[in-house]
Amino acid sequence: MFIGPFYSLVAACLFTISWWIPNVLLTLLLSWCAAAFFAVSIAYWRNQPRLFRKRQSGQLPRISQWVFAPFFTFTHLYNRWARKRDVAPPVQQVAPGLYVGARLTYKDIPDLQAQGIDGILDVTAEFESVDRFTQSQAVAYLSVPVLDHAYPSRSQLMRALQWLHQQRQAGHKVVVHCALGRGRSVMVVAAYLWALSPHHSLEDVLGDIKMVRPKAHLNQRQRRALVRFQQSGALRLARPIAWIIANPAAGGKKWRKHRDYIQAYLGDGYRLVVHQTRHNRRSYQLACRAVSQQADVVIAAGGDGTVNAVARALINTAIPLGVLPLGTANALCHALWGIKTKFLNIDAACDVILDGTPRTIDTARCNGKVALLVVGVGFEQQMIRHAAREQKNQLGQWAYLQGLLGAASQNQAIDLTVQFDHQAPQLIRTTSMVVANAAPMTTLLAQGQGQPNYADGKLDVTWLTASSTKTDTALSLMELAFASLFETRLGRFTHYQQVTRVSIRATSVIDYVIDGELYRDRKLTIDAQPQSLAILSPPLPDTAQSDDNA
Repeated sequence: MFIGPFYSLVAACLFTISWWIPNVLLTLLLSWCAAAFFAVSIAYWRNQPRLFRKRQSGQLPRISQWVFAPFFTFTHLYNRWARKRDVAPPVQQVAPGLYVGARLTYKDIPDLQAQGIDGILDVTAEFESVDRFTQSQAVAYLSVPVLDHAYPSRSQLMRALQWLHQQRQAGHKVVVHCALGRGRSVMVVAAYLWALSPHHSLEDVLGDIKMVRPKAHLNQRQRRALVRFQQSGALRLARPIAWIIANPAAGGKKWRKHRDYIQAYLGDGYRLVVHQTRHNRRSYQLACRAVSQQADVVIAAGGDGTVNAVARALINTAIPLGVLPLGTANALCHALWGIKTKFLNIDAACDVILDGTPRTIDTARCNGKVALLVVGVGFEQQMIRHAAREQKNQLGQWAYLQGLLGAASQNQAIDLTVQFDHQAPQLIRTTSMVVANAAPMTTLLAQGQGQPNYADGKLDVTWLTASSTKTDTALSLMELAFASLFETRLGRFTHYQQVTRVSIRATSVIDYVIDGELYRDRKLTIDAQPQSLAILSPPLPDTAQSDDNA
């Protein structure tokens, strides 16, 4: 999108000029202008209208007005100039009771009153509302901040559509306005009309708007986004239903600390059904009930055990899983979205649920139980056994490291009879065998050939050569660390096989772990389940260029 690079260029030019001007005050003024435009350019690069911190009332905080005064001055002057040149009326009716308009000023108030408009949907991020009119008790107002030439997020658009529909059902006349009434406002109105008539094409909907407002135009990014929203079912006139299944004990009782905030945050986009439980069996039963009652999304709020229990009910259904990573390790999110999830705050996690894109991933099944991450025998099982709840609450993820060191120091070897796919069974003496569907790079014992691919339809099996010395054990873990970092396998102490099915037997009952939960069985049969679970993931950035104006 050209507007981000344009503001970056403006900032660079202003910085350069400031260096060559001897006047200190003028240098400071130009530096201030350059810093403001540079910050705005970053917001456009990342499509982050929150930069301006526009309030729900439509007002901009005083600090934002001062910090970004150079940018606001520029946009106000350009908007005034563009409106004087525009021969079209600032507000026009495109459907009964539905209007598209340019940025509203005090001069437009008499026209709004004359047409009986009593609802305003403001989709600008850079302009304040006309508070003398919007603060009237007779006027409904909603702010959905969107950057110029950009498009709203999925949750913003759904919220706008639901508000529009409620206002029109109440008999209100509503105007949707942006800066010039050509791009952002047209996209929202087109989305609403398309939601009302889903059998129409986008071109039909835009054609009806252009008959009234000829300069109405969506750029390529806005068009692609609108089609994507329509295909994903986001053009809905009623709020979707989300079930939250929360473990109040996970991660040092994070749910209890953030419950009210999370419910308020997600409540803007969903009708919430909230359940709390510490038992994974109960979590699974609740998720099954959510499926039977046709929830639109089911959210697991807790650690990997809670996520696994909820996911079991959603496998091979069309209902996506949302994850609020409130546990100690949150290994699934780490495996899917990378190390950045270790630093995600509650807002970012909620944004993924509100605006995320469903992504289909593989799962595995071990003796009838679902495995999203790993099935482990040996070190992995011993590590989980050592990391008790009290230790996890006190030490966080260090409890797992402490558990791994404790398991490695014991260095207990196991004799296993293993069959990979249809190969002949083989006897393997090992201290650790991990069968991974997905695993973050921090799960060293699953890194036989780098981080497992969670969407390749395969299981990654990694095992260590049994050794009588602690030195060889330490070298084995070092090999796996190198494999994790550099996606290479060193092979002296580690072994790796990629399969779709693996059977494991021992001479006695086997202790093993599935996604952090401990089990015992005489034989393990693990099968890959390709593309079996939809999970809400961060939306992919739209990096395509647009040669159109909004």
